[in-house]
Amino acid sequence: MITDESNSFVFNLSQKPQLQAEFEQASAPGFLSVIIPVYKDVAGLTDTLISLQKQTLAAEKFEVLVVNDGGHPAISEVCAKFPVREIVQTPNQGSYAARNAGLRKSRGALIGLADADEVLDPEWCEKGIAALERADIVVGLTRFMLSSPPTIVELWQEAYYFPIKQMVDRRMAMTANLFLRREVFEKMGWFDARLRSGGDIDFTFRVGRDPAIRFIYDERVKCEHPARNYRQVVQSIERIAYGHLTASAEIKEGETSQIPVTSFFRLFFPPKRLSANDLSHMRLSLMEKIRLYLFSWFMKWKTAQVRLSVRLRCKRDSKQTKP
Repeated sequence: MITDESNSFVFNLSQKPQLQAEFEQASAPGFLSVIIPVYKDVAGLTDTLISLQKQTLAAEKFEVLVVNDGGHPAISEVCAKFPVREIVQTPNQGSYAARNAGLRKSRGALIGLADADEVLDPEWCEKGIAALERADIVVGLTRFMLSSPPTIVELWQEAYYFPIKQMVDRRMAMTANLFLRREVFEKMGWFDARLRSGGDIDFTFRVGRDPAIRFIYDERVKCEHPARNYRQVVQSIERIAYGHLTASAEIKEGETSQIPVTSFFRLFFPPKRLSANDLSHMRLSLMEKIRLYLFSWFMKWKTAQVRLSVRLRCKRDSKQTKP
């Protein structure tokens, strides 16, 4: 798993987004293309590719496209050990540009999106395809890999990261565990490749405004995601805040879809509930619930602090880019 996400702070929002989807190959009916962007994460990619080797879906019914964002030799070495197609993207351009590159080369009428540090359930491909018989977009269940017992930071992530049901209700989703029909991209276009964070929310918000597109959540489409430590969580908050705030500057000029962002002042209020996700499987004691609630309040304050710092950075960067 990548421990330094500072690379994600580089943006290229001075250009117009190139959203029109153009696939290089004809669509293969019933065939699944799995797209995995990766930046230097050798161990994470290895875990994901091993889990894809264990799929119940017959190997001839799907392909795996790994987009090596930055062209790192160690990633190429991993790809050479597995039956995957490597797509090299240089220089490093970010995960959404990488997903677009993989999509462009894909041939499946069905698309599966995953991160390069996840462990996919053995039935992930099979269940995802089955769910697409009822929808155009399928959002799966993502759980964290937790220590035993979990740290308070891990528990907080289980409680607040991937609030899938709430997002699906708002017709939005993350790319960590997502299945789509190719027609969705042909109709709505690519991800905004300029964004290093929030590109999945931007894309699904844009897609979600079309009532004709069927959008469902299916908890049988499962994967596990490694939990971050505290430093990594703060880096992630910085990355997401920078992505949202930078995109918001573009929104004012009507160049991209709106990414909903929590009000800055609401971050100082106590949490309304213990968690955004169902924690019944954790069987928390009263003391653990109290610890989680207090830590959640602390993380709201921390997020506010980070957001303020990032907002100042955005203003500084904006001044530097103006002629």
